[in-house]
Amino acid sequence: MKYESNEALELIFEKSKKIRAGRERRRTAVLGAASSVLAVLLIATVILLKGQTVSEATASHLGAFLLPSEAGGYVIAGVLAFILGILITTIVLRYSEKRKERKKDQ
Repeated sequence: MKYESNEALELIFEKSKKIRAGRERRRTAVLGAASSVLAVLLIATVILLKGQTVSEATASHLGAFLLPSEAGGYVIAGVLAFILGILITTIVLRYSEKRKERKKDQ
């Protein structure tokens, strides 16, 4: 026999740890990339749905850059950002719970 049973089990456990670590790195990279893409999409949505710009004199005089007629795009962008935030939070929480369960099993 090439290995004893204890040595073989140790090698199997080491290999499984390496595989799990690689999967976790990939998942972390995917979540990071998805967050970056969503941030860019949110910024693009705000820019595209911005509407008419308020003149600088009006914005400085009123102390605001957002008038009621232009609020629609910002409201949509805010709602989308909130929903995306909920989704990302849920995904990250589930991922961290699974990770904790795996550590408890080991």
